[in-house]
Amino acid sequence: MSETITWSERVNSQLERLLASAEFNKSRRLQKFLTYVVSKTLSGQDTIRSYNIAVEVFGKGAGFDPGDPYVRNIARHARRALDKYYLGTGKSDQIRIDVPAGNYIATFQTLSPANFQVQEPQCSRPPGQASDITRYSAANQSSGIGVRLWPIRATDESSPTIAIIPFKYHGASDDEEAVIGEVLANSVVTGLSRSPHFNVISRLSTSQLRNANCSLKEIADLLGTDYVMSGSYLCRNGKLRLMVELADCVSSEVIWADELSCVVDVLVQEQDDLTDELIYRTGESIISQEVKRAQIEPLDSLNMHTKLVAGIYNMHSEYDSGFNSAKTALKQILLSHPSHTTVNAQLAHWYILQLHRKGGWNNGVEEKKAVAQRYLDQALQADPRNSLALTVSGLVETQLNRNPEKGLDIYNRAEKYNPNEPLTYAYKAAVLSYKGQGYEAIKCANKALSLSPFDPQLNMFHTCAAAAYYSIDDYENAELHADKAFEINPQHTSNLRTLVAIQMDLGKTEQAQKSVQHLMKTDPLFTTSSYLSHSPNAAYRTGRQIADRLERAGVPYK
Repeated sequence: MSETITWSERVNSQLERLLASAEFNKSRRLQKFLTYVVSKTLSGQDTIRSYNIAVEVFGKGAGFDPGDPYVRNIARHARRALDKYYLGTGKSDQIRIDVPAGNYIATFQTLSPANFQVQEPQCSRPPGQASDITRYSAANQSSGIGVRLWPIRATDESSPTIAIIPFKYHGASDDEEAVIGEVLANSVVTGLSRSPHFNVISRLSTSQLRNANCSLKEIADLLGTDYVMSGSYLCRNGKLRLMVELADCVSSEVIWADELSCVVDVLVQEQDDLTDELIYRTGESIISQEVKRAQIEPLDSLNMHTKLVAGIYNMHSEYDSGFNSAKTALKQILLSHPSHTTVNAQLAHWYILQLHRKGGWNNGVEEKKAVAQRYLDQALQADPRNSLALTVSGLVETQLNRNPEKGLDIYNRAEKYNPNEPLTYAYKAAVLSYKGQGYEAIKCANKALSLSPFDPQLNMFHTCAAAAYYSIDDYENAELHADKAFEINPQHTSNLRTLVAIQMDLGKTEQAQKSVQHLMKTDPLFTTSSYLSHSPNAAYRTGRQIADRLERAGVPYK
């Protein structure tokens, strides 16, 4: 008699395949998260909160703040790992496990035995296809759009502008759920406004467009915006289903569209995963679109904000061509805006980052330092309280003058002037990790990631987070961030050094030796003695520990 295999057994078998895959087997944190949500879902639980995951799975105390992005960040990494698995080694698997954005309930899908195709997420319409918002009826053309609007223009042309149109509700106007569209839009506006890379149109200006049948061009002209997010939702049995799209006003294409869901109670009671996903995907899509535009259109024809976003993004490119194009884009902006604080500060930042590329510390250090200081002086002369310029000034003191204490003082001043500059918290985290103040360093690193989780400088944020966790000997979390930074930019030598040390302390000697080979290929002249002579961390315990692990993994002393 053949043994009957239950559905739960099939799902658990698929879970084991996932946990053993390359996408999951390097991270105990991702494995624990996925195992927990699958187990709870199979047991019939229909609501799983971030607080429970943090406390029951990751040992956070009872005082864990549900608004902390810790669990949401893990969930995002898990979703990406699942997507990567099913596009690669798992493309012929018969069961797909997902954790859709908006909640922590797992879904299980039987894939067709005929082709085992991974189904794409349902969208309101395919990306690239014209949106309904780009077309309006003959009745609207003859009678007008029905509301009186006045043009609004963004005042800062150095950042792309986005308008979040409150989401339409498919239901009776007097339903309690009818206000959720406004609440969601307001949460996204608030989240995106924390990023220094975007101008966000006030919700007071966009609310009147919620039920107006305007074309995309009309909205762009009225609000002076470059991008528009819109969508609709319905609520049934306590659950919300949101259809959302993000449109580029220049090309009139939808650059991102998706269908997301969550439990309504979670949405209105705490900072939720759905809002976090909306903020992340919006920021990521806009930055990607700006960078793409900069790659295919002549530099002279680009808007200032496209040049600046592409310049900042390419400063962290693994390729020399991309890195050098960042300087070209930023310098071209200076031709018409020679005193622009952000551009001058970013150029100073570019010259400092150049030191961390292949052979950067081996020649021309004083010249690079002088050029960086010149741009920095111009930035601070234009705005002495600019948080970005002060942050780069702190970086000069920390890394070039090897004075972390003075650098920390400057970071604190930058934080005082602007508590929403993510780069300040990232570099402050690095200095605190040097000094052995690891828990404060972790708070700063997480602050940077929560302020701008889609930032073009995300590689740097994860590098600093890895150093923060390493300083308290939390090697598992340190490895997660170091791996993420490596995924974004495998040529960043600062992160490579930390990654080697982490792998050695985790007992992964073979992996550490492979990482050393990659490090030496990236910077053939690197030695532990050069690290000790240049790194501001060398005077502290973690710096000496990293140097020891590097040498034990195969980096020559001289």
